[in-house]
Amino acid sequence: ADRLEQGSLGDYELRFIMKGIAAGLAELHKNNIIRRGLRPASVLLREESDRPILTDMELAKIVAGGPTVSPKEWPDDPYRALEVSGDTPVDERADIYSWGRVFVHAATGELCERGDESLPEDDAIPDTVRDVVMKSVELLPSKRPSDMKAVLKAMQVWE
Repeated sequence: ADRLEQGSLGDYELRFIMKGIAAGLAELHKNNIIRRGLRPASVLLREESDRPILTDMELAKIVAGGPTVSPKEWPDDPYRALEVSGDTPVDERADIYSWGRVFVHAATGELCERGDESLPEDDAIPDTVRDVVMKSVELLPSKRPSDMKAVLKAMQVWE
């Protein structure tokens, strides 16, 4: 969050940090954990390497586990998928949405309204990455990538 106050991330930062966040989410999902909320303030960057560390796991839920504690009224969070605060079952696509919103914010330096996401029109972001990011921020979960592995696969072209 502090880094984004300075503006958008440079090409290398964007690629390195967003891949790292995606890999962290994929590892959580592999262990049947859904965050249900990712925002810039819940990502720390190691000082010596800028390697992202995911923090603030208060809203995380173990998939197929027992009941979970959820607030009766969810605080407003422009990065959180709409289905998280509703009655719809939540799966890892909620985290994919949050990841996409963070990506767009990091790429543009601005947090746009839901549904108005766009990426800079330049060659810095490959088309496959651009496509997976834009699918990630779809409001309907069914239109998002099915899992973080699909996101990471699309990002492999970005070296």
